[in-house]
Amino acid sequence: MKEEIKLSLNEKTILEVFMKETDTWGEVCLNVKNLLNNTQLEEKEIRECCRKLTQLKLIEYMRGLMDDDGKVAGAGYCITRDGKKYIFPCQKCGEEAHYSWHENKKGEWVSGVFPEEIDKYFQLCEEHYQENKNK
Repeated sequence: MKEEIKLSLNEKTILEVFMKETDTWGEVCLNVKNLLNNTQLEEKEIRECCRKLTQLKLIEYMRGLMDDDGKVAGAGYCITRDGKKYIFPCQKCGEEAHYSWHENKKGEWVSGVFPEEIDKYFQLCEEHYQENKNK
């Protein structure tokens, strides 16, 4: 069994920013300046957290990044597959989830509802989503 990774609140915050900013079609790398703009953390805290997250292989440091126009954008960090699995795991197997939804007490899929109306929350990977969909 895999040892559970324990992260501080700051480390989780940074990992959540990566997850939020990562496009569904690919990866987005963020530098310290991006993380400063997306968190309430100080630069020193961000650098310490990124160092630990890199050691845990939840994010990866990358050099020679390019922007959308093909210009050199410098270096930054990118969330890894393990980082995505940590933040958004499938409830059945622990792999990276791609789908999430809520069901009410009638078993209907709902979104944007009040918490008291939600009976179940689902977060599944592609494989388990397809199994659930075909039931």
